Amino acid sequence: MPARDIETIYRTCSRMVYWAAYGVTRRESDAMDIAQSVFLRAIKNIDKLNTMEDGQVKAWLYRVAVNLCYDA
Repeated sequence: MPARDIETIYRTCSRMVYWAAYGVTRRESDAMDIAQSVFLRAIKNIDKLNTMEDGQVKAWLYRVAVNLCYDA
C-alpha cells in the first residue's frame, strides 16, 4: 500500500469527520474544533495510519472524532 500524506487523508475524509462530530455535538463550532483535533491526532499517528487499509483509516478517524465528542 502506498504511503499516504495528511493532505490526502484530509481531502478524502474531512467531510466525514466533520459530520460525525456534528452528529454528536449538534453545534457547528464544536464540530469544527473536534475535526481539527482529529486531524492533529492523525498527523501524530501518520505512521500508524500508513499501515492501515483505506477503510481502516476512515474507521479510525471516525472513532477518534466520536470519542473526542464524548470527552468534550
